[in-house]
Amino acid sequence: MLKVKDRKFYIVSFAVPIAVMLAAYMANGILTQWSILTNDLNSQYVNFLLYYRNHLAENGLFYSFSKGLGGNFFGIFTYYLASPLNLIVFLFPTAEIETAITVLMLIRFGLASVTFSWFVQKAVKNCSGWIATIFGIVYALSSYIAVISYHIIWADAFFMLPVVMGFMLDIYDGKSAGHFVAAFSLLIISNYYMAYMVGVFCALMFVHRCICGMEPEKAKKVFADLAKSAVLSIMLTAWVLVPSAFALMQGKTAVPDDRLFAFGLSEVIPKLFIGAYDSLGNISAPFVYCGAASFALFTGILFINKKSVREKIADIFVAAVFAFSFWLVPLGKVWHMFSATNSFPYRFTYIFVFFVLWKCAEVFVNMEKPQLRTFAAFAGAVLALVCAAGVVLCKVSILKAAAVYIIGFAVFVLYIIWKITDKKIALLLAALVMTGDMALNAYMVIGDNYDALLRQPKGSIVKAYDLVEAELAQLNRDGFYRIYNKNNDYEGIDYTENSNFRHGFNDVTRTFTSLSEKEFESLRYGKFGENPRELIMAVTAAEYYLSKQQITPFETEVFPLIYKTEQKPTEETDLAVYIRQVTGCSVLNTEGKTDYDALGTAALKARQNSGSITFDGEGKIRAVMDSDSDGQFVATSIVYDEGWKIKVNGEKVPNERVLGHLTGFTVNSGENIIEMTYIPKGFYPAVALSVFTLVCCIVYCIYKKKNR
Repeated sequence: MLKVKDRKFYIVSFAVPIAVMLAAYMANGILTQWSILTNDLNSQYVNFLLYYRNHLAENGLFYSFSKGLGGNFFGIFTYYLASPLNLIVFLFPTAEIETAITVLMLIRFGLASVTFSWFVQKAVKNCSGWIATIFGIVYALSSYIAVISYHIIWADAFFMLPVVMGFMLDIYDGKSAGHFVAAFSLLIISNYYMAYMVGVFCALMFVHRCICGMEPEKAKKVFADLAKSAVLSIMLTAWVLVPSAFALMQGKTAVPDDRLFAFGLSEVIPKLFIGAYDSLGNISAPFVYCGAASFALFTGILFINKKSVREKIADIFVAAVFAFSFWLVPLGKVWHMFSATNSFPYRFTYIFVFFVLWKCAEVFVNMEKPQLRTFAAFAGAVLALVCAAGVVLCKVSILKAAAVYIIGFAVFVLYIIWKITDKKIALLLAALVMTGDMALNAYMVIGDNYDALLRQPKGSIVKAYDLVEAELAQLNRDGFYRIYNKNNDYEGIDYTENSNFRHGFNDVTRTFTSLSEKEFESLRYGKFGENPRELIMAVTAAEYYLSKQQITPFETEVFPLIYKTEQKPTEETDLAVYIRQVTGCSVLNTEGKTDYDALGTAALKARQNSGSITFDGEGKIRAVMDSDSDGQFVATSIVYDEGWKIKVNGEKVPNERVLGHLTGFTVNSGENIIEMTYIPKGFYPAVALSVFTLVCCIVYCIYKKKNR
């Protein structure tokens, strides 16, 4: 754990990456002229954070009618918002949301450096505070972390990975697994997707230990301890994992990727050079740059006498697994929960960088003087070969190749001087060169990244959000809206709803809160009724919803509707036929296309047949409806979900799927008080399991403490 005498190193380790990244952003005009918000951070995450800050308390965690057509919001929360660090947004007013996000991003750079420094001192015997600090800074400023840092939903893993791995070492040493369980559980809560990747790495490193020559009996004990710890972590976080799993199963669609190879040699070699950036698409090789000297240093594992042959083979095995995971698409899918990524591939790259720099630190500390000459000659040859291959085969500029060679050469010279003379000035100069290398790289990749992803004017998101809030206030609505502007000028703002991560309908990846006629037609899947969004428009909207006149976005917000119907539809009932039976309106013209006027009339008639509804933002609906007969069927515009629990006059009634996607149920003769409550599927049993596990852990710890 952190020692008092080491605090100066941790302070430096925390402060330097923050200062470097702040300078890199500002040197690129970000935070001054341009917003730090870009890509998904601008179009998704900031809106989630604003909703989290301003509306979550009143609307609740479970359900939102502003999420597309209405749907489970808990899955959104657990994937995008559950990080404890997100509480920082409550320290800033809405007008300073960009500042709050900047603080969130910079803090994570500092924490990544600190935790890696802590890990290296724990994992590498005789590693000094300064050496740990050097490699912590390099890890935090590595290309992948710098480029992907705006994906704040994943960024907790960058600093939690070293913590989890450090406490995993305790299990190997026969110590308590409690710290590992706590760290891994926290990572699962912060982002279970990244936690899965860290879990895969833990399994890989167990195989690494076995190859190193761990005794069979000890291996069995360690495996049992790791397995029990993993199960315990899953049980403690079941309240997150179980409802999220059901949400994913409800709405997940596969991203097709049948390739065998992800990239060629000509694509990966340039990524070994400073400032390398091409794209974040699936054709890009991973961002593996972590210093001009790092990969040459990594080869030093072959020359450390303190390492046995088995240990060297184990290191090479792990490096090979990463290399093939990058190159072979099917193997890469294993790291991504056995699915292809929708852009931003190789999301486990930070784990590879972590491993490489861990081994570089081992080389830095453990290389002995007799091996220095051989190692230096070999590493120098590797460095020269990479630079030559980049220039000759991959059209890397001579200037870049020269920069990498000079920086790498300088680090090696200073390193050798330090190893031979033990002069700390040489180590300090090596640290400055390595930090300067990573600072220049950060400046270059940040600039290219923001150019590629389109820059946004500073403060533009707040202006857009203010417009949203003003219109919502006039309508007395608290909705969750995603703000997007196609023209990048924030005039004539287009309001869209985010349903990325597929927490909605099967085969529907995005829905909108407002639609023009053109947008409406573009969303059609061909035959009327195959797109469930049209159904909601047909049965919930007022007559102006689908008119051809210009309408404001918030006039088209979807409100829940409950209405009586003489004909009970089934899941397979044809939608167009059903609407004609209920309203008398034919909503298709002679060409089989949507008749907007007829659809608007049908919507109005359906609304006139609706009951009186009150809506509680926390996933509760109360309606009053009169019926002339027992067994009267009631259809709703509410998306079918097993999480809805329905009571009529205090008695539970079945929740039936109708028309493919919606909810229906029966009512009694006379006045009916209808209560609908939404709880994510599996939530209460999962909470019970987590609480039970936590109580058992507490009791066990107390018992163990008393019997020492």
